[in-house]
Amino acid sequence: MRIRRRRSPASRAERRRRRDGRDRERDSQLTRSLERIHRKRRAERRAERERLSDAELKRTYTGLDRAYAEQFIAVCDESRSAAADRSDSLTSTASSDLTNHTRHLDL
Repeated sequence: MRIRRRRSPASRAERRRRRDGRDRERDSQLTRSLERIHRKRRAERRAERERLSDAELKRTYTGLDRAYAEQFIAVCDESRSAAADRSDSLTSTASSDLTNHTRHLDL
């Protein structure tokens, strides 16, 4: 015959504490798991927002952006051309002034 050992009230409290600890641990694991899932979803949504649509990608190299780029290049070319013309005219004016000055000295 086997004798059953009676458990003391202290051991019940101890078991309850252990069970509560396991519950807390399980809750914290669930919390961490949910946080990980939410972080992943947020990152996916952010990446999707930052991804270019097909229309935006096409417009990057054609359409409106291309028109603006060509206009900008034309304006830059015009300003370079105008600056070169001014530089040439200043050079020719300076050389003609020098020529006139030397003629005046010869007289």
